[in-house]
Amino acid sequence: MEIKLTPNLYEFLKINTEKNKNKPFLKFKGHKLSYQDFFEQILKLAAFFQSLKFEKNFKVGLLTQNRPEFITVYFASIISGANIIPINYFLNHEEIEYIVNNSGMKCFCFSKDFEKTALYLFEKKNEIKTFIAFDPTENQKFLNYASCIKEIPADSFHPVPILPEHTASIIYTSGTTGNPKGAMLSHENLISDAVYFCRHYFDHYKHHIRYIAFLPLFHSFSFMVGIICMMELGATVSLMESILPFDKVIKTMLKDRINILVGIPQVFRVLSEKKVPAIARPLLKLLFPIKSCISGGAPLGIEVLAEFEKKFRIPIHEGYGLTEASPIVSVNDKYHHKHGSVGRVPKGLMEIKIVDENRKTLPNGKEGEIALKGKNIMKGYFNNPEETEKVLQDGWLYTGDIGILDDEGFITIVDRKKNIIISNGMNIYPAEIETVLRKHPSIREAVVVGVPDKHHGETPFAVIELYPEKKASALELKQFLMKQEARYKIPKYYDFWNEIPRNQTGKILKREIRKTVLEKMKLKDKK
Repeated sequence: MEIKLTPNLYEFLKINTEKNKNKPFLKFKGHKLSYQDFFEQILKLAAFFQSLKFEKNFKVGLLTQNRPEFITVYFASIISGANIIPINYFLNHEEIEYIVNNSGMKCFCFSKDFEKTALYLFEKKNEIKTFIAFDPTENQKFLNYASCIKEIPADSFHPVPILPEHTASIIYTSGTTGNPKGAMLSHENLISDAVYFCRHYFDHYKHHIRYIAFLPLFHSFSFMVGIICMMELGATVSLMESILPFDKVIKTMLKDRINILVGIPQVFRVLSEKKVPAIARPLLKLLFPIKSCISGGAPLGIEVLAEFEKKFRIPIHEGYGLTEASPIVSVNDKYHHKHGSVGRVPKGLMEIKIVDENRKTLPNGKEGEIALKGKNIMKGYFNNPEETEKVLQDGWLYTGDIGILDDEGFITIVDRKKNIIISNGMNIYPAEIETVLRKHPSIREAVVVGVPDKHHGETPFAVIELYPEKKASALELKQFLMKQEARYKIPKYYDFWNEIPRNQTGKILKREIRKTVLEKMKLKDKK
């Protein structure tokens, strides 16, 4: 059934504010803001942006940890006719400078933690005209956020004509090679992704939703689910500055009676490893009134899924997405759930197909590249027609993810196309080997990468993180794998690390791991 969508995010905010006017929208560090209060702050800042008299579609950069101003700047920029560019705060100065220059950024908003970055950009040659500091600063080069909106009444904002296809945000994705690419997401992209996902996943949900947002809001998945979707649902969001310390997140979950938990696999791993006496497990339902959990961002290990559900008696629904799809593509739900899959796409939002290396459609049950077409698919990469043409053809987005589509429409992710190891002409999917390795009782985490091999072209190399006080040998793991995998897939090399490196959003740093592995192999060859 076709769902009627609001034409732009201004109308989206206005309608959801009218529906939920006095409901609490945001809780942050002991403060509470209603939907009406928050909308008025957005309108005041949008009026300030209009007073800057920049040209239409000017670019606003946003660099801060999670805080209410992140959300205010995000929406105020967009409804004033600008494009918002949330910046990954783990990037270094040079990487951020590339985004500033590539986008032609005119305004840069930041918190005190990133004042050095702002000063660095101020001294460089770029197009930034206005710097806005969220926190008090003695630096006269920067405007103060509170001062910018203090004297501006909310009704001084004048809505501008914005069409559904106009760009709302530009999200820079880190590429495997070269510079990051800016995925242009339109008003229609963001609204359709939020509305269709909410209908698909929460349609049966009758409780008032209390959500906790602790993943970085610069991440498209975190902002979409945690802010845009929660606004559509009239939910109350408990906003955390950071995922760390995680004990603080757990305390807030208890205090605010959180009933929807969305996280990355690492979050569910940490929770599943929390020691809870069997006799106390029935009490967890009282302490944690969570009705539903969603995992995204990376594959969820079967052992984590099993242990979490056994301990908390709450299902985890795995989903799949990518920035270029705004970003939600599919998710399992309460009534349509298949273990090992990442669910089905919401009806009416998009089409999906699996294609071969020549982009010819494959039948159900065959593995190939996932291609998507629909309302949530990006417009293209900003200022980068060459990269756009590689992934967008006739409205279809070729994702680079290898998957299988079954007869019921459930998607199973096999691996990333770029991660495939080719040994003697045979394709080896690291994710398949990693899944089997994680079933070993001593293994906490496993990563498999391809390394050069003079006889086979490439061969798998396994990096292993063991549980504390557990042991395993390379021979033992080879024998374990040989019971379940074809011989050509068995890693030739094994290296045991104290900890598998991850970024702050919990994603495994596979490129860095492979780089370290290759450096170790070079040193070994020299000896």
